[in-house]
Amino acid sequence: MVPVFAFSFIGRRSAHVAAVVAMVARISAVAKVANGFTD
Repeated sequence: MVPVFAFSFIGRRSAHVAAVVAMVARISAVAKVANGFTD
């Protein structure tokens, strides 16, 4: 039986990973737009 705190830790970890992925996607989108302007 898995303790409840393990589930909350996994949930917090996945939320953190999702936030990092969203931040990286935003940065890459901004970089793509910046490259479009410089070209």
